[in-house]
Amino acid sequence: MKKIGRPRKAQRKINISVNLPSHIVDRIDDAISWQTSRSKWVEQAIVGKLDAYNARSQVMENTRSETLVSVLTQREIVSPGLAETLYKVIKATAPIEETEE
Repeated sequence: MKKIGRPRKAQRKINISVNLPSHIVDRIDDAISWQTSRSKWVEQAIVGKLDAYNARSQVMENTRSETLVSVLTQREIVSPGLAETLYKVIKATAPIEETEE
């Protein structure tokens, strides 16, 4: 027997409880209008943060290790000596590419 009624939404909302300092809640309230849902605003902020994280991860996965070491050296985040060591480790741990003969 088929149930009659309104079809369910594809994405269910789940209530969660998050403890935030009052000054952060005040900042959120200052950022939104009285007509805006705080939950919706927090949801959009979380989605934005996750999207940015995924985009950065994608860049890191598609960037060669040598390029990353070079950028870190140029920004003076790692010393030239450490960069040289990292290059050696990268070379030593790189998979051996098979060539067709």
